[in-house]
Amino acid sequence: MSMIEKKTIHLLQIIRNVIPVSNPFPLRTFPSRTIRKWIYLIKEFFLWVGWILKVRGSDFVGFTESGNALLQLRKIGSLGYAGKVLELPKDQVIYKSVRLSATWEREVAIFLSAEISMQEAKIKKPVLFLDIGANVGLIALQVLNQTNSLMEAFLIEPIESHCSAIVSNLVEYKNRIQVFRFALGSFDGSSTIYTQRSNRGNSSLVEGAMHNTIFDESVIEVVNTKNFITGIIDNYQFVVIKCDTQGQDARILARLGEDFWSKVNAVAVEIWAIEEVEPDDVALVTKNMGEFSCLRWDNSDICGLRPDEIMDFWLNKSGRSSNLFASRTCRH
Repeated sequence: MSMIEKKTIHLLQIIRNVIPVSNPFPLRTFPSRTIRKWIYLIKEFFLWVGWILKVRGSDFVGFTESGNALLQLRKIGSLGYAGKVLELPKDQVIYKSVRLSATWEREVAIFLSAEISMQEAKIKKPVLFLDIGANVGLIALQVLNQTNSLMEAFLIEPIESHCSAIVSNLVEYKNRIQVFRFALGSFDGSSTIYTQRSNRGNSSLVEGAMHNTIFDESVIEVVNTKNFITGIIDNYQFVVIKCDTQGQDARILARLGEDFWSKVNAVAVEIWAIEEVEPDDVALVTKNMGEFSCLRWDNSDICGLRPDEIMDFWLNKSGRSSNLFASRTCRH
């Protein structure tokens, strides 16, 4: 696909996002999709109003030498104190969310924080928070701010400009975090990573995750997941995982091994239903998750999702994505 075609598709996507009516087909789901779009547009409207009135959000204050943008928080919130400066790529998704609302994927951070706090209350020892696909560390930052715990965080992120942002954003927790500047995978070596220009949080080893958008390419280091966990498996009694690698999640989680899975108490994973996902990987991951008491999508407060339902969604090749929350303790 040529650059002109990609730019045309990107422009059409922007136009579709602001039109208050969904695609009429399929007709069966047209009413519900239109309602969801109206809710989205109303939320966007109030976000912009709140930002304009300076009652929420953050202010742009400059760029770093690496090209990341700097946003200063207006009020205390999940990302930190009023006046804290955050470093992140300037795009139309994460940057926009932090600028308008001073938060990012709040529901994921709340779930992870609750799980970590609950486990540490039981064992009185640090829980390991494994953040696979950490981006610029905003989820980990919110979790650290909210838990007031002993937790230690391993942030795995292969893009160098993102890693420098992690170090800056989590500077107050520098003694409790480790940043690993590589991607996890099924081999040791290097690979091309693709990053969507309009959404710098969408970086993947799978080109199909770019959805025909304009993207950049770079070469990053890849470490075999089995080799990585060998060095940490004996050091922690409980582990909580966030995995968000834009289509590589099944490949990574399937290689943790049963011994490591036995220590995992909760997982938040963004599932991508794309063609490149391997059925054997999904089968192994959902088998391990079958031992968890609570499985649910992030837009539901009700446990009861079955492993076979997760597998069906993961392998349907629809191109859709959804956050899955899995916990060994059912609190709903």
